Amino acid sequence: KPARNDDVLIIRLSIKEIRTRSVRYGFQFFIDVEEPPIATGSIAAVCVKFEDDSIAAVPIPDQIRADLEAAQKSTSTKS
Repeated sequence: KPARNDDVLIIRLSIKEIRTRSVRYGFQFFIDVEEPPIATGSIAAVCVKFEDDSIAAVPIPDQIRADLEAAQKSTSTKS
């Protein structure tokens, strides 16, 4: 079922995987949460440090990792 211009979409975000330097998020797009999602997707976000003219992946800081893990546990216990 396609989304139309005037449709209000509900987007559910989940944390699929937390790695040393990156997080993979999943998305489900709904017009009606009682119906199957009309689309799904995912994205990986990498923690990086910009220095001079270079970009390097770095470990996720401990506090951010703890917050991500708490959020992942919180959403994985909900149906």
